[in-house]
Amino acid sequence: MNRMPATVYHQVAVMLRVTLTAVVSLLEPPVEGPVQTRIG
Repeated sequence: MNRMPATVYHQVAVMLRVTLTAVVSLLEPPVEGPVQTRIG
């Protein structure tokens, strides 16, 4: 009953990436290259 299918992990990863992208877009840091490389 407590199994976690791969789709759940994928959905969480997508939501986290979307959240990080939104935060980065709002903050607009001067350095985008290293951040995107580290996340990607």
